[in-house]
Amino acid sequence: MDASDEGIQALVLRPQSSDPETPETPPTSLRRLLSTVTRPAGPRATEKLCVSCQQPFRTHEIVLTWGLGEIVTEEQTVCVKRACDACVERSKASETEQRRAGEQQTVRDRWERAGLTERMFGLTLVSLDCGRWAPRQDDTTALDDGLWLIGHAHDDPPPWLVLWGPRGVGKTHLAVAVLLEICRRGGDAAFRTGKELMDELRASNEPRSGTSEAALQRAWMRLALLVIDDVGEERQTPYTAEAYWAILDGRYRAGLPLLITTHLNPDGLSAHIGEAAASRLSEHALMSEVLAGDSRVGARQGSLRLVASEPDDVPF
Repeated sequence: MDASDEGIQALVLRPQSSDPETPETPPTSLRRLLSTVTRPAGPRATEKLCVSCQQPFRTHEIVLTWGLGEIVTEEQTVCVKRACDACVERSKASETEQRRAGEQQTVRDRWERAGLTERMFGLTLVSLDCGRWAPRQDDTTALDDGLWLIGHAHDDPPPWLVLWGPRGVGKTHLAVAVLLEICRRGGDAAFRTGKELMDELRASNEPRSGTSEAALQRAWMRLALLVIDDVGEERQTPYTAEAYWAILDGRYRAGLPLLITTHLNPDGLSAHIGEAAASRLSEHALMSEVLAGDSRVGARQGSLRLVASEPDDVPF
């Protein structure tokens, strides 16, 4: 059997498809299974109506003959192409658009599950205003540290980042932007303020809560990224110290990234979250000071240009 015979058999045995590019394939009958395909005389040029737009177009067809020895039992004409080039291209473009829309919806679902509001969807790396951020002594900014976490999210040990500085310098925006990127790349995440985190844990201890503190902890331990925003705004109690220790120790043992923002300096943060959690944090976290004016007031002077593409072009 030569290459042309193999190509013909592959064409005949290919299952039927709704794809306009797929050749028409006759159904397999018992008679055909018991017979053999003889060499066709084609392909031959012909004119057909496009199955999509019903306009005539030029294509080729092959005549397949089934027989037993010299006896011809059946004959079938197979069209090489069923749709014109324009319709094929439109079909491909439509499939690409549908796939892209599905991917974008999947990402938006991850953002919603993370606890972000619709307004926060726009807090991307592209929209981040870092023009007023002052570089540190090593000529880096908190932005470099955020990009470092994104790029090393799957490393072992995992990256931990603490963004600290006065209120209003853009810590939350950067934290949300990092979370959005992690979600775009296929990871699930959670965004909670320190107060929300503690409120959820306390509520889980209520008899009618429908969950438990242990179940919440296990759910957070499975996330690709956990962001705890505004640590230090919640009231400090022995319970918060225990809760922070459980969360940090769980993330550490699971080998997963963590991002914290706070207005407290490192010493104040250590005093707030308790000695045990502070020890874990000091061992594994990069303490990133955000040096900037208040990003909520004044003219916008500069925008991020370190990201290579718009959000829709970021690979998932």
